[in-house]
Amino acid sequence: MLNRPLLTWAAAFAVGIGLRVFGWLPLAVVFGLFLLGFCAAAFSRKPALFFAGLMLLGIGAGGLRLAAFQTQPLSDISHHADSLVPVTLTGTILSDPEMRRGGRLSFFLRAETLIVRGQTSSVTGDVSVGLGPESAAGQSLDYGDRIRLRGRLETPIGATNPGAFSWRDFLARRGVYCQLRVNRPGSVEKLGASRLNPFVELAWTVRRRMLTALHASLPPVEAAVLGGILIGHRTDLPADLMADFIHTGTVHILASAGLHVGIAAFWLEWLCRRLTLPRKGGAALCIAALWLYALMAGGRPSVTRAVLMATLYFGALLFEREPDLPTAIGAAALTILLLQPTALLEPGFQMSFVTILTLVLTMPVWDSFWRPRITARFQSLLLRKAALRALELTGLSLLAQLGAMPLVASDYNQISLTGWLANLLVVPALFVLIPLGFTGALLWSFWHMAGGFLLSAAGLGITGVIRIVRGFGESPWAYRAIQTPPLPLLLGFYAALYGVTHALSRRLAPKPAPLSAPADTHTPALVGGGSPHPP
Repeated sequence: MLNRPLLTWAAAFAVGIGLRVFGWLPLAVVFGLFLLGFCAAAFSRKPALFFAGLMLLGIGAGGLRLAAFQTQPLSDISHHADSLVPVTLTGTILSDPEMRRGGRLSFFLRAETLIVRGQTSSVTGDVSVGLGPESAAGQSLDYGDRIRLRGRLETPIGATNPGAFSWRDFLARRGVYCQLRVNRPGSVEKLGASRLNPFVELAWTVRRRMLTALHASLPPVEAAVLGGILIGHRTDLPADLMADFIHTGTVHILASAGLHVGIAAFWLEWLCRRLTLPRKGGAALCIAALWLYALMAGGRPSVTRAVLMATLYFGALLFEREPDLPTAIGAAALTILLLQPTALLEPGFQMSFVTILTLVLTMPVWDSFWRPRITARFQSLLLRKAALRALELTGLSLLAQLGAMPLVASDYNQISLTGWLANLLVVPALFVLIPLGFTGALLWSFWHMAGGFLLSAAGLGITGVIRIVRGFGESPWAYRAIQTPPLPLLLGFYAALYGVTHALSRRLAPKPAPLSAPADTHTPALVGGGSPHPP
């Protein structure tokens, strides 16, 4: 940690956010910690004091960033919520409109102007919009459209029972503090397209065309599953199939995350090598393509974390530097928390970083244990490589499940008993389905026949994935329902896991070679050869 100040500061920043969220640090104390840490880190010459100051500075900065994020300016539209009369709101759509149950269309809107009782005012902030079936009928709304809506502006409802889901808290974590309900016909007016960032507009255009290609070439269920695998779009997935994905612990393949980014980066790098592109040019192309993919996937914390880490990796190639994985993890977490500090409370953020941290710590131990045994067991190079690759996939499946298991138990109140085997069968298929799906969906826009052929081939693989998930998910021994584990138990589990991993890594570390014998002895030979006597 002393050699990685960025990682240290990112961890302290997250601690500051967490302490502030639970109300354990008043704002005055947060500000005092920030000043104290700044003085200690800036003026101390002792490493221990510098480290302590860096930690205090990070804790204070995290608390201050959360306070700033949760502060609502006077112009925020949420101050007009719960008015007794309908309002007219003009703004720009910020998300892909999605059809919910009951024919309700939902999306987020960046507010611009508000009309209440005939008075027009400029407003800021985001709104969660829900169009009822009558007002949503016949509407063709898209990301970036400027629209005018007439409806009721309300404060989101909180949890109806202790421990139940709170729509209000869910929106607040995204900086949204009000919602607009539009139920009457003729209450939506499209004003035209807004001027967007060209790169963002390109990403959403590609996303829409991909979804169109999937639904035109595949049956509804296969299209929904492949859409979830490629860009995390799973709103059309049947509820019973979604439950099977949760029961088998394979739901992560439907949310673009580190695994998907890693596969995309692997194939992009392979393509650049096959095209014999210059090393730096290929790295720059990979970075641009991965950020385009992150925007297409909705910019979720998991995919953003993975793309940030990939950017640091390829960026190191651009500047001819050696990448450091722990520092990359810290930089990714810090970037996400600076933009949205409440992401720390999101299950996706927690699961993403805990899983990747678990793999970073445990996979070297797994490899150190099995590699010498496989090397000694198989003399054939082909068999040795096959065995090592199989054990690598097994380790990734088991250890990822182990790292995510407490958070899955906390979020879904269940533990999957078949997840390791289901993941072992499903995850390798993604290395073929992801490039096949992307290539087919992109090609479909220019050549329907060729793109449809590739998507049909991917659909065969998706059918196999669905059968595996249903087969394991519907068995009586697929999972066990449990109560939500308390926070001390979760922390104790990870402390024990990382402690055991550290102990095993020290035990399995290569032993140092014995020192050479003294010159006046008559040792017949030394380890590594050479004369027992100096020349």
